[in-house]
Amino acid sequence: MNEITAGTAVFAERESASSPKEQETTRRRKPQRAAEPLRQPDDVGAALRKRFVIAGAKYYYRDREETIAFEDRGTRLTTEWQDPNVIHGMMLRAREKGWSSLHIKGTEAFKAEAWLQAKLAGFEVAGYQPRALDEAKLADRLKDILRPSSGDREGNQPHRNVIEKQASHQRRERPFTEKQQVALKTLEAILLERGESPPMRDAVLAEAKARLRGDRIIVGQVREHGIAHFEHNPDKEKSYYVKLDTAQGVKEVWGTDLARALENSDITTGDRVALVQKRKEPVVVQVAVRDQQGQVTETTPRTVSRNVWDVVNFDRLGERERHETVRTVDKDPIVPVYDRAAARQQPDPVLAATKHRERERDGR
Repeated sequence: MNEITAGTAVFAERESASSPKEQETTRRRKPQRAAEPLRQPDDVGAALRKRFVIAGAKYYYRDREETIAFEDRGTRLTTEWQDPNVIHGMMLRAREKGWSSLHIKGTEAFKAEAWLQAKLAGFEVAGYQPRALDEAKLADRLKDILRPSSGDREGNQPHRNVIEKQASHQRRERPFTEKQQVALKTLEAILLERGESPPMRDAVLAEAKARLRGDRIIVGQVREHGIAHFEHNPDKEKSYYVKLDTAQGVKEVWGTDLARALENSDITTGDRVALVQKRKEPVVVQVAVRDQQGQVTETTPRTVSRNVWDVVNFDRLGERERHETVRTVDKDPIVPVYDRAAARQQPDPVLAATKHRERERDGR
């Protein structure tokens, strides 16, 4: 389990463990002034809600239902992942909680990324000895993040929050790859084929642009999909596959998470789709141990990387919005119509008496 802990006790313990001479040297080296609290941006909570679905102390991925990104356990933030986006969310939560120093524990990959992001955000960090590569990454990122903008030079924002600059740096979009552009052109042709209006096309393409970003993309028409032994080899474990007709021919894509992604997108045979590999996540699986005769004698746990997929169904994208628009347009407006034969509404006797007294008072 990877975790980030409020580091106050850790740093206090480290200082108390040092010799009196070292403590005196430290006090002389540091300016004698009250510690300045970390600046807390007003929109840290909003930034967390934008990135995660928050249920109590649990922060869920927005693009993957029922998967916890990290948990807030009071003085500890814990996660199973080493996803940079999750670690950034943990930094935001630490900032929101008012922490000024952190202690990090977990896998080497997690600690390296957490150390980098914590240093960029201005936290003191314990629990990880950075490598030369980590120091170089930090220096490289600081060159970009701390470069003064025009507003900074004019004095409008002399102390712009570093963690927000880091978030802006992470959100900077990369240009679309050739395969992503092909996917967008395919979708646009389908929308024209369906006769969608220009506003509807723009809305659907905007959603697609957000969903098509990932490490890998395959575009084609679904020929078949289901569960089978990996690469159809009976000696291998079962997995999920999708067979697509693509511009380069028939392509078969394997991945356990594809079953969830296809179900979420309501895929059927013949649909035109884009399979988007979003990221990798560590999972623990049971691996069979075989003897010399090839017989399984036991199983042992092993941590492996699993691809997380999103399936964009071009034939269904925008379908809900179109139905909502049609329902709104077709709905008859509720307008009162004058009907001579309708019974007249009886006036309120109290209101009628009040109006009668007002008329008498005004001499009308």
